Amino acid sequence: MRLKNLKLKGFDEFVAIFITVCFFLLFFTGRRGILMDFAFAGLLLSGIYSIVNIEIFLVFVIFAGAIKSTYFNVLPPFLDLTLVSYFFLICGLLLHVFFNRKKMLRFYMFDLIFFFMLISVTISLLNSPSRVFKYGLEKYFRFVFLAVPFFFIPRFFKESDYKNMSLLFAIFGAVFSLAIFLYYPDFVVMIHSGVNYLPVAKMAGISFIFNLFFFVNKRGFVKKTLFLTLSMFSLLMVLKANSRGGILYLFMVVSLYLYFVLKEKKFYVLLILSAILSGIFIVLTVSPDSFRRLLLLFGRHKGFSVSERLIMYRLSLRLISKFWFTGIGLGGFAAYHYLKYPHNIFLEFFVETGIAGFLSISMFFCYLGYTALKLIERFRFEGYHTPYILSFVFVSMYHLTSFSMVDLRWLFFFAGCVFVFFMETFVNKKEGEKENYLKI
Repeated sequence: MRLKNLKLKGFDEFVAIFITVCFFLLFFTGRRGILMDFAFAGLLLSGIYSIVNIEIFLVFVIFAGAIKSTYFNVLPPFLDLTLVSYFFLICGLLLHVFFNRKKMLRFYMFDLIFFFMLISVTISLLNSPSRVFKYGLEKYFRFVFLAVPFFFIPRFFKESDYKNMSLLFAIFGAVFSLAIFLYYPDFVVMIHSGVNYLPVAKMAGISFIFNLFFFVNKRGFVKKTLFLTLSMFSLLMVLKANSRGGILYLFMVVSLYLYFVLKEKKFYVLLILSAILSGIFIVLTVSPDSFRRLLLLFGRHKGFSVSERLIMYRLSLRLISKFWFTGIGLGGFAAYHYLKYPHNIFLEFFVETGIAGFLSISMFFCYLGYTALKLIERFRFEGYHTPYILSFVFVSMYHLTSFSMVDLRWLFFFAGCVFVFFMETFVNKKEGEKENYLKI
């Protein structure tokens, strides 16, 4: 997506190289001296770059939730990296709409589910307990203004934009994953440094999916080697982040993809399995305790994290039985548990927004799950939209055990992509239009 009057030759490559150099200078110097200012300049330049080519900055905004708690975040403490990058994104989109004479967004019947969801969340805010109302208000604004718009943003893009973003999801995610992997000695240091390991694992998992897709579909030994190496970088961070959900859900999604696509390409399967085993060996060498939390799942005592979730689930079910119609109010779960939300998106909506919110989020997932299955049935995981579908499945599964409704921008974005693909394939496609979905 480019502004018609700002086609600057070589500008794309210059910005990509400059931003990468800035971030890695920051990595090698440990945020010292004037080089930190160069990294900050790189962030500002990427914001300006959204005026010219917005895909690179959209990917950065998606990943901002993962990198804002790491040493990559060069903003002062009073500025939220997610909010700042989101502001640049919206400004860039508005400029594209104005200069490129983009039509207003097209709305569908399915959008009524979103309207229904917004109404239920708004009513829930009015019902928020007074002692947690401030938290409920913050949660409301982050959900309505930071999360929900990401479902509609994909409607601005065309096929070439999605292909560009695919490369950025693959390469940027791998670069960030490798740098974070090398900087923090182990999972414990990440936690003590204030790093939220769950978004980091989610970013690395998404990057692995996109790199795996390019490894399978790109032609040529050099390209395949490049994307296999990048997928290795992402995998290392997934394993080192020590997120059991991230590891298990990524394994399930990748297994699904390999079953459909690589069952006739056994050599590729051997290469990917070799890369995965090598990644496990490297992580065990660097951080021997990395898989201890994962192995607890198969033992009698499954660890504090699982026990705490079971407590939250039981508490949620008790609250639902008492307040199933109205819910306890937005942010109300924080009045009952110090972790503030049930760590399950369905329970969170049911507990806090009541039956209306639960039905809206359930209809949302059911319909988008149906569209994803239809796309899989139609294209058999071939074509540029494949990693977006797989990422939607991966992130959706992740929200069953982690994250809150304020973290839904990742899920809403990939859900919006799946919805756009479905509409273009089965609803808006003109008769006689030639299919070119296999080109990447």
